[in-house]
Amino acid sequence: MTPYGASKYKLNDSASLLLDIVRFSAAIVVFCYHFAQPISQTGVRSWGAAGEYAVPVFFVLSGFVIRFVTLSREHSLKEYLIDRASRIYSVTIPAVVLTLVCYLLCLAINRELYNSIWGDVSNHVPIRVLVNLLFLSQAWGHGFTLLIDSPFWSLGYEIPYYIIYGLVFYLRGVRRVVAVVIWLLLLGPQVATLLSIWWLGCWIYDFYIWIRGRFSANILRIAALLWAAVGGALWVAGRPGVLWFPFSLVGAARTIELGGALHLLTGNINTRFLAVGVVSGVLMFLGLLLSDWVHIPREHWLMLRVRRIADGTFSIYLLHYPLFALAIVSGTFSRDVPGRNIAVATGICALLIWASKPMDDLKKVMRRRLRSAFIPASKVASSSELTVR
Repeated sequence: MTPYGASKYKLNDSASLLLDIVRFSAAIVVFCYHFAQPISQTGVRSWGAAGEYAVPVFFVLSGFVIRFVTLSREHSLKEYLIDRASRIYSVTIPAVVLTLVCYLLCLAINRELYNSIWGDVSNHVPIRVLVNLLFLSQAWGHGFTLLIDSPFWSLGYEIPYYIIYGLVFYLRGVRRVVAVVIWLLLLGPQVATLLSIWWLGCWIYDFYIWIRGRFSANILRIAALLWAAVGGALWVAGRPGVLWFPFSLVGAARTIELGGALHLLTGNINTRFLAVGVVSGVLMFLGLLLSDWVHIPREHWLMLRVRRIADGTFSIYLLHYPLFALAIVSGTFSRDVPGRNIAVATGICALLIWASKPMDDLKKVMRRRLRSAFIPASKVASSSELTVR
């Protein structure tokens, strides 16, 4: 199957650089948010809701990149699922193993402290591991946290979205409708609610590809630059309202309460999450348009270094919290020694960036073996992948 595979669907190098910066920055925000929580005992001032603001960015970015992958390559549904499975499980399996190891170490070091913090998410361990490996932890609002790896929750939304997208993109007619309906019934309305934010990334990709070579794109670029320039000048003058206007929309969304039957359907989904997704999507779109005016060679040292660091996005996001929990229970994090806390956190971050390379090697091995097992050699597409979190 060769649905679209034309060069016009590809991203330029500066756009890829921007996406690398966005995804890594979002992972670092989540990392710092958890490091600054009072529970971490680090003495660092809390980042408030910063972690909540970062996760919708991942949703939008994920939809954007999946749309790019499927439009710019030759794929069948089977190949698409194999590529996604190898990408996801090459990181989630190490994450589950690390979580279980840290969980057992925490119990051995200080069971009482561990239970006082994470005891309510540590029952039925086999069930928690299984539903998280199947990415059904959030189905119908159950919220089965993977023990001390709290960031794992978002995969209970994002991975089902991969499957929904694959069904919509590759199937046709009645088969498509039946498959999507069955899958949504399995997931429940809470997961379906945030699908709009993930799919927004797909729409942004389509609109960006459509408009980037048109005159109207230049108008949007100039308008974005004027907004940044005027807003920046007013911000320096002590009037940040223009520059921060998009974020004020997020604040306004916090005051909207979902009531009645809508609240029963959407559960703990809040309007701020939806608003952050929309605002971040619009800003990312404008940034991509502006990046088209910048030319950076693919082999430029900046591209190579940013790409290598950004490759650690997924591992940082998914593996840092079990290590934080171990540092908390063991007393490595201490409110009285902030310098040591920062050094330990920096070391964890560097370790997880380094660990992304062997996990990427694992992805390649898994992909190769799955393709050889399920796809005839003559039909295997030979294309590289833009990896995301």
